[in-house]
Parts: sequence; structure tokens; C-alpha cells
Amino acid sequence: MNAKFKIISLAAALCAAMVATPANAQEGEAVVYAESGDWTIYQRSEECYMIGRYGSDEETLSIFMNSLDRAVFWIQHSDWKSIRDNTSLDVKVEFDNFGEWDITAKGRSDVDGPGITWSGNIKPDENEDSFFGEFMAAKSMAISYRGRLVTRLSMEGTYNASMDMGRCLAETKAVNPDPFAN
Repeated sequence: MNAKFKIISLAAALCAAMVATPANAQEGEAVVYAESGDWTIYQRSEECYMIGRYGSDEETLSIFMNSLDRAVFWIQHSDWKSIRDNTSLDVKVEFDNFGEWDITAKGRSDVDGPGITWSGNIKPDENEDSFFGEFMAAKSMAISYRGRLVTRLSMEGTYNASMDMGRCLAETKAVNPDPFAN
């Protein structure tokens, strides 16, 4: 099985894992849905998200989903103080050796510190590539800015955590507001 087919299969498996059941989270309130490896998966009314913390909580990677089309990625580091909210930054993201993705990220901050956010496709695009599929399959993620490596994070356990997040999303009204739809 070639790598591209494997990634597409992983993205398809995520979609197939989504079977609608009653939601656990009330409007606006986030609850812990599951713990999976180094990831914590949260459910909030119309979305699910997962958070991984690295290096004694200095670096945080969060992934948000409220549909099966795109996932929003947000990486933060306490030392990235020069990043300003809404500033555009062109970065490259690579999972293992699958090839780089050219990403235009936006600066964003909260109590976990400054960072960058961007969205990646879940369903395969016209080239049969899936950013989220590569995320699920990878053992590492590297982010570069202006030709310099900014960070490399372990993605160990990401597949299982992503599947948990898929099940979480299936329990929200965002995926299937009509239980009689396909």
C-alpha cells in the first residue's frame, strides 16, 4: 500500500467512525471527552478539539473540528512573543517525509501564549492529499519559517486520538443535525 493511499484510507476511516449518538456537552461548556496517549479530547456543543502539550507545557498543539471538511490547527509556544494577533506568516509544515505543505498561518494568542493557527483539509483534495490524513499517519510534524526549523513535535498516538475526536464530533449536531440523513 503506497503512502498516499494509506493516508486516504486513514481519512476515510475517520469519516467511517462517525456514527451519530446524543451529545454530551451543553452549549458553550467544554467537557473532557477522552484521554488518548498524550492527547486530551474535549467536546463542546458543536465542536470537538484535542490538545497535546510538549516540553513542560511550553508548547501546545490544539486541533479543532466542527465539520468533516477542515480542521483548525493552533500551535503555541511561550517564547514566541514576537507573534502578533492576525499577522500572516508563511510557514511550511511537513509530516514525516510526506512532503511540505505551504501554509499561510495567522498569529493568535491566549493564556497558553502566542502562536500560529491555520486550517488543513480532512477530505482528500484534487491531488488526493489530506492534511489531516497525514497528521493522523505521521510520527512527527516539523514546522519551518523562512527556511529555518521552528519546531518538531512527536505525533505518536495521534491516530488513536484523532479517531476519538472523530467519535466525539459524531456526537455533536455539527456533523449530523438530521439523524435520518445519510
